[in-house]
Amino acid sequence: MTFAGLAIFAVAYWRYAQVELAAQKSAVLARQKAIVEGLGNGPAELRRRIEGWVAWLASEQPSADEVSPVDLESFVLEPGIYVRLPLGQARDLGSHRDRLQHSLRDAFTSCLFVSSG
Repeated sequence: MTFAGLAIFAVAYWRYAQVELAAQKSAVLARQKAIVEGLGNGPAELRRRIEGWVAWLASEQPSADEVSPVDLESFVLEPGIYVRLPLGQARDLGSHRDRLQHSLRDAFTSCLFVSSG
């Protein structure tokens, strides 16, 4: 009887945790969507500059063993722009906008989310 009670509790708690996680994910995505909609057409210049930086960085031919040091605390706590593209596609300016849409829900950025409360 005790085992059955523990099993029922474990399943109920797992389900509760899943619902709670889904609610938090939805809140983050809703906040992200509201920010994107609030920006409107204003960031066109920023987008043009970012695309130029991506093309410039892709042309640098970085070594696969080269890693730039990053201060993770400032990387997580300060506002920033994250771009994830395969190197071959980063060189093609036409594919930037399509590929950048896929980096919106990247697992890397989800791991760096910090609650402000």
